[in-house]
Amino acid sequence: MGRSCAIERGNGGQHSGEHLADPGATGSFLSLVSRYRDSVGQRRFVGEDPVVHPLRDAPEEIAAAAIAAERLGGLLRLDGKAISPAEDLAVAELDAGLRALANWDVRLARWRLAIAAEHAHLPEQQQRVSLAQALAQTVRDVLYEYPGQSRVKPEAPVVALGPTLDRLPKEELDFYVEEAKRLAGLWRQAKEDVLLWTGWALTRVRTILRDGEPDAALAWLLRIYRRNRDRLTGDDYLERLVRRAEATFRLLLLAEGEDDAELRKLAEDASPHDLLVTTVAMLSQAWDTDVVQVSNRFALVLYQRTELNPERSS
Repeated sequence: MGRSCAIERGNGGQHSGEHLADPGATGSFLSLVSRYRDSVGQRRFVGEDPVVHPLRDAPEEIAAAAIAAERLGGLLRLDGKAISPAEDLAVAELDAGLRALANWDVRLARWRLAIAAEHAHLPEQQQRVSLAQALAQTVRDVLYEYPGQSRVKPEAPVVALGPTLDRLPKEELDFYVEEAKRLAGLWRQAKEDVLLWTGWALTRVRTILRDGEPDAALAWLLRIYRRNRDRLTGDDYLERLVRRAEATFRLLLLAEGEDDAELRKLAEDASPHDLLVTTVAMLSQAWDTDVVQVSNRFALVLYQRTELNPERSS
């Protein structure tokens, strides 16, 4: 574009003050950025999707316009070309959203992907964000819907969207379509397969504990215990942990004014962490397999793509 940029380096010592921000100049520059942002905001309010143009060919105007465009997730018109200055932010948010999905954090993933959608303007990247948002629905259904319900089709959002994503590499698109089908297939099998159901339920426990809900974790651990009761007999420590967990919920059934000191003591000692660790150890022994690895099968596997190539996406 015919412009160059230099970055000064501070040398420290007695000259370090030369590299401190000037309050007056900073305030003036940020006011200029704000004017660009306000102008774009007003035009968006009336239904336009404006591009930010530097009003003058002065360095501070160009810099202010670029920062405004980046912060607004908009386009910058410079030397006759439309530039997406926040595209790298879209990539970073997309990657963060996908990592959150791989760790079953649907709420965080959707928040990250919404930010990515605001900043993405290159067609390939926009389609990649749309695909990730469809995957978020798949992961949500697999995680939160009880396995095997006929009304739920976890893979449907990704499968339906696939044919419209003509800017994405076929290998990447096919990978995620198959991944959505794989997760949905496991979820359906878990309705009848006790080991798969146990892995799915452990996934619920792990996400619940991460979100800081110990009572909900205890409830799911009790479900796992009951589904595997025939395989978990004869361990006194596990039985003691189960009684403590059950006491947490039996307290809720006490009549008004009724008190049960023993029940309260048991409930106070209930520990979802201890029950989880012991349950996993006992189940792994009973099933002769690592049930945590069974749980991990319900995690979204991420496609390993190369870095964004803006020229290919333009």
